[in-house]
Order: sequence, then structure tokens, then C-alpha cells
Amino acid sequence: MTGTRRLRPRGLTLIELLVVVALLGTVLALGAPSLFDYIRVQRLKSISAQLTTDLQFARSRAVGRDLYSFVLFPSGSTLRCYTLYELPPTADSMTERCDCSRGPGAACEGTVGTEVRTVVLPAADGVHMAISGRNRGFGFDPVTGGLITNKTDKLPVPLDEIVIDTVLDSTRTLRTTIGRAGRPTICGIGNGLGVPAC
Repeated sequence: MTGTRRLRPRGLTLIELLVVVALLGTVLALGAPSLFDYIRVQRLKSISAQLTTDLQFARSRAVGRDLYSFVLFPSGSTLRCYTLYELPPTADSMTERCDCSRGPGAACEGTVGTEVRTVVLPAADGVHMAISGRNRGFGFDPVTGGLITNKTDKLPVPLDEIVIDTVLDSTRTLRTTIGRAGRPTICGIGNGLGVPAC
């Protein structure tokens, strides 16, 4: 008895395909905000880590090259750039200031300062910085590596600490505190930042 068997066509029906597309759409709609927020937090951590590395670099250059090494932020409350620069011991840091708003490579034009690095944060990232107190800049002493203000009367004035906040939004901030010895530490304000709480 030979019979012919009907072969069923292989593939997906239109209904099965629509169900799969609907499920994928639901998963993406639920997961996209979490992924977007994860990326924003990673940007915050990256910018804070770069700041900490730059501060350690400026301190080591001050001691290693016997020059005053400074970090200067622009004036204003929402800071999106900073410049690391060096001055010879005889320069007046009150008048010889670099300006990161001129952009990398041009921050120290018209001064005796030597630009080491200028960092500009993209506005689209939504991350900005805020510095505590009246100081918008500080330096590192070439002898001790300690934290100083801009020099007045050619003598450095020691500082107890500087606090720089790297801010994502009103609930998430990474705080970098530079102590008198010039060493930075980081703590977090908010959840999910992966650092000790402030």
C-alpha cells in the first residue's frame, strides 16, 4: 500500500510572527528606559574617574617637575570644563589663569602657563560639575604635593579640602574630596553608583 503523504509547508504563520513581534516590542519598551539610565550612570562614573585621574596626574606632575600645578574651572554654577596647567614658581597665579572655555589647546593663550590638559564635558551627556566654596581653582604644591589656593604675595596658601561634585541629576552625584595632602577620595550620593555613600 503506497500512499502519498501530504507534506506540510514549514515556516511561521502570520499570526505567529505577529505574536513574536508584539513580545519583542513589549520587552524593548520595558527594557529601553533601564538601558538608557544605565548608560547615563556609566557616563557619570566615567567622568568622575577621569577627574580623579587628572587630579592625581596634576599632583604627581607638580612634585615631579618642581612646578605649581593648577586645576581651574570656569565661573558659574554649572561647570562643563576644566583645565590642568602649570606655572613656574615666579609666576603670579592670580593673574596668569588659563580658561577652559577657549577649548583644548587654546586654554592658556596669553599667559605664561603651560596647558597640560583641558577637558570639556558634552552638554548632551547631562553630566556637569560643581565645586564647593568660593574657589573655582586650586593647585598642588611642588614640594609637598599638598593642596593650595592660587598664590598670593608669591606664597601658596594651604587649603583644608576642596569638594567637587560630578552631578547626573538631583538624586545621583559622585563627590570627589581632595584633602590637604592632595589625595582625592570618592563617595556617592544616591543609589546604584557602586561607591561608598557620602
